[in-house]
Amino acid sequence: MKKADIKEKLLKVRDFLLNPHLVICFTAAWIITNGWAYLALVLGGRLGIKWLTIVAGTYLAILWSPLCAEGIVTCIIAVFLLRIIFPDDDKTVAELKKMSEKAKSHVHHFKKLNKKKKTALAEHGENTEDN
Repeated sequence: MKKADIKEKLLKVRDFLLNPHLVICFTAAWIITNGWAYLALVLGGRLGIKWLTIVAGTYLAILWSPLCAEGIVTCIIAVFLLRIIFPDDDKTVAELKKMSEKAKSHVHHFKKLNKKKKTALAEHGENTEDN
């Protein structure tokens, strides 16, 4: 890959991620999934509301665990908000659809490879049993 190609792709990614509509929706989604807990933790500590601090701290502990899929949920909510708040933003929606199709293509490709691998292993296993 040439430097010009890499630079072009990086500029595309930058433009997509810094799209004002997407930034607004992602920020709102982050507040819905995470932000309230940070705010509640601070308010609970400052105002001496023990139950609020416990709930927020527990939620944040879950968020920081490696098995939490909060990032995926945040992105889903951001896309949902983008479609509701900015329905005329065809450029971002088209880019999201393109990314979705590319991801589906990759998943399909890896499933196909996995199936071929399993078939080859099964055939190899049958051949070794015959000998």
